Amino acid sequence: MSDESPPDGWEAHERRMWEAYRRGEWCEDVPVVRGEVLRWLLVAAPRPVRGRLARLRLRGAHVTGVLDLAEAVVQGAIRLRACRFDEAPCFDGGQFSVLELTDCALPGLTAVGARVGQECEIVGCAPSGRG
Repeated sequence: MSDESPPDGWEAHERRMWEAYRRGEWCEDVPVVRGEVLRWLLVAAPRPVRGRLARLRLRGAHVTGVLDLAEAVVQGAIRLRACRFDEAPCFDGGQFSVLELTDCALPGLTAVGARVGQECEIVGCAPSGRG
């Protein structure tokens, strides 16, 4: 495996998300993504395509499992719009440059001690209180 290709075992739509991340483009064709895949993508971030900024820009995905970014240091922007989470994301103690959650459905969210350097926007989210 190189920085130019996603890990073995990723679904085709997760591979498309990998490429969109490397190009800094919005990814809207990912119906379902595993929280562990998002974590891997953000923590072991691949190099951006030359001349581009790597960042996660995901719209309309169903996130299964836990998105656990506790104590992670994430360099690129995270922008999640209209995503639906099965479990509460955990950002406890994490360090982020940009963190945006817009119009997401989530059972909860924890971010105790999280630090965001440039922009933090959490708007229009509907916590269900299950998490």
